[in-house]
Amino acid sequence: MRIFHTISFRIWLPFSLAMVSVILFVGYYYPAQQKIFYQNSKQTEIRELAETVALGVELSLNSDDFFGLKKTIDFASEKQEFEFVAVIAEDSLSGDANILASFPADIDSKRLTQRDTVKYFYSEAPFQTETLSGRIVVCYANEKLDELINKEQQPIYLALGIFMVISLLAFYLFAKRLSKPIYQLKVLTNQLSEGNYDLNSHIKISKDEVGDLSKSVLELQSKLIEARNRNKQLTDGLEEEIRIRTEELEKLSLVAKSTTNCVIITDADKKIQWVNDSVLKLTGYSSNEIIGRTPSMFQFEKTNPVVTDFIREKLEKHEALVNVEVLNRGKFGNEYWLALNIVPLFNADNEVYGYIAIENDITEKKKYEEEQELLFNLTNNQNLRLKNFAHIVSHNLRSHSANIQVLTGIIASKYGDSIQDEVINMLSKSSSNLLETVDHLSEVALMITNKQGTLEVIQLKSVLVKTIDSVRALASNNNVLIELDSIDEHEAILGIQAYVDSVLLNLLTNAIKYSDSNKQQSTIHIKTEVSTEYVHVSFIDNGLGIDLEKHGRKMFGMYKTFHEHKDSRGIGLFMIKNQIEAIGGKIEVESIEGIGSTFTASFKNGSE
Repeated sequence: MRIFHTISFRIWLPFSLAMVSVILFVGYYYPAQQKIFYQNSKQTEIRELAETVALGVELSLNSDDFFGLKKTIDFASEKQEFEFVAVIAEDSLSGDANILASFPADIDSKRLTQRDTVKYFYSEAPFQTETLSGRIVVCYANEKLDELINKEQQPIYLALGIFMVISLLAFYLFAKRLSKPIYQLKVLTNQLSEGNYDLNSHIKISKDEVGDLSKSVLELQSKLIEARNRNKQLTDGLEEEIRIRTEELEKLSLVAKSTTNCVIITDADKKIQWVNDSVLKLTGYSSNEIIGRTPSMFQFEKTNPVVTDFIREKLEKHEALVNVEVLNRGKFGNEYWLALNIVPLFNADNEVYGYIAIENDITEKKKYEEEQELLFNLTNNQNLRLKNFAHIVSHNLRSHSANIQVLTGIIASKYGDSIQDEVINMLSKSSSNLLETVDHLSEVALMITNKQGTLEVIQLKSVLVKTIDSVRALASNNNVLIELDSIDEHEAILGIQAYVDSVLLNLLTNAIKYSDSNKQQSTIHIKTEVSTEYVHVSFIDNGLGIDLEKHGRKMFGMYKTFHEHKDSRGIGLFMIKNQIEAIGGKIEVESIEGIGSTFTASFKNGSE
């Protein structure tokens, strides 16, 4: 039955057994002791009765008072508890014993001679007179003594029984009350062991060991709930992380399979474990021919040993490789270039368990680079020939144009009166223009062939001040005011000195040359602005301006002019653009006709 397994029963049972044992012991020991006490008391009482009767018999016989003897026997008969009392006279000579008197009167003499000590106990007292001697025998039945004892013990047994029942019931209730918090703790711990942490417990915290245990279990429940919530959060986060990682792995697997790049995965000994379809397509090998071998199977005599040694050293140090170019050969002799990116794979113990290589086929790129190199070499040769041609053309044409100009001067001085002045002037002007054109062409050819010159650090302030000083007379003659913003002494640019001087001088002279004479005061404002890559030098004027919608596309073309001016040749802006671009800079313009122009030359920043 379930009750035998309850905590209250297990608490109650030992106490109950102890109590029952004590009560049984008392119930056995006390009656036995009481019987002994009663027996002793009764024997003492019978012995005293026998002695009293013997004394009375002696008195009666000594005085020959047989009526007194009868009274003595009657006195004894009043004690109805004994079985019999007898006065036995003994013959001193013959030793015969005769019943002198007894109660009851018809007592059998055999009961005196054949005593039953089991059912009865006997007490004797001797008597002695002048004429007669004998003894008094009193017999008492044990059965009567037992009845007396049982009668006396019945209330005790009843009291012990009632006490036992009440005690057992009371202690059971006490055990049940005592076991209630323990039972609640048991239920709670069973629920906790089954993972049911949200059980509502109504345990009262007492100020004893059970209370301390209850408090500990409740704290354990609270901590388990907190741990479960943390575990749930961690589990949910881990599941989400696994889901994301699984999706990423699926995507990466799909990318690895479908990418045009070659993907190779090896073990720690660099033996190939997996390749994607791009590897099979590029090399011509099947998967069975590749798996288990090392990537060195693709290398051949044209593969650069310096590159392979470099790769080997890096991998032995467990270092990654980025964009290492290597020449390989496929199964059918096809040669191809790869850009290798190799990453070692580490386990939780920081030990390398493999490598993953992503290889980009750069064969077409290498072919293009080879073509570019050939084209570059060809261009260099052509530039060299062009430079030589420019020197030859400039030298020869300059010589011829100079001769023409000299001859024109001779003709003019020798035959000036006989030849019309207009023809001489036209011929002289044409020879001058031819010489100027040759100079321009020579400068342009020289500038184009020198674009790869070495750039040097140039202090911007000193160059600008020198340029302004060189045009002060020209500015004064044209009523132009030049303003220069404050410039840091350490502000520097990168360039070729001749090109920088030419660009700044041309921009400044153009601003002076195309000033507006109708304005009360013509101004040129020069300011600088520094960025990370460039130093911007702006020339802001209020001159004639340019219609950019009309002339913007041909602004920096050769021999392009936008105003009627006697010194306009259309070569200045062309040279500015080519010279500044040759040193890595750029030129920009903003202009409104009739308002003015802003030319901004951007040089590479030379400041540290």
